[in-house]
Amino acid sequence: LPTKPTRLPFSNLKVILEKRSSPPKETVKLCMLSIYRMNRLLELIYFCKAIIIFTFLNPRFPNSFRERMQSQNKKTMFFKKGRKIFSIFHFKCPKCHEGAFFVYKKSLHPLKVTKIHENCPACNLKYMLEPSFYFGAMYVAYGLSVALAIAVFLVSNQLLGIDLLYTFASITLVLILATPLNLRLARLIWINLFVSYDPGALSKQKSTR
Repeated sequence: LPTKPTRLPFSNLKVILEKRSSPPKETVKLCMLSIYRMNRLLELIYFCKAIIIFTFLNPRFPNSFRERMQSQNKKTMFFKKGRKIFSIFHFKCPKCHEGAFFVYKKSLHPLKVTKIHENCPACNLKYMLEPSFYFGAMYVAYGLSVALAIAVFLVSNQLLGIDLLYTFASITLVLILATPLNLRLARLIWINLFVSYDPGALSKQKSTR
């Protein structure tokens, strides 16, 4: 048990009961602050739940809109073929959205996780547009890492009220675990900045054969 007041509510309660805190008023304040932040998280969850119930279960809500929202899932709305986000999250060729971008579909090996095909298996697009093309993907990977670190910090420290030491430990752990996905997404985002979707890419490739 901690000998000093912490921001964890249950630990502070044990400290108060055993009279190991000094001064006790500081422990009470920190304990109440932790409970208050946990209540804020619960209020956010209940608010989102109320919105979902009102949107989909309220009989007064327009039936046409509710049915349309239920029939169209997120995959068809945001990840349909023809959008850059489809190529990024499905690891597909940015030009035809059919051929695989990476040689190994699932791998955690450091030398295999970013290994890409020389050309698209479907439309024959050359993935290495120029020498050292993917050096620019490092900036994208850095931006993704910063965004992920900020998100973890806000959730763990501001919403859950975890101590800074444990917050930074959780940020480090999440960044390490997300490194393979981060590297892959960075390369796909980078090439999608320069290559757009071509609906006739496959037919053109077939006609040239």
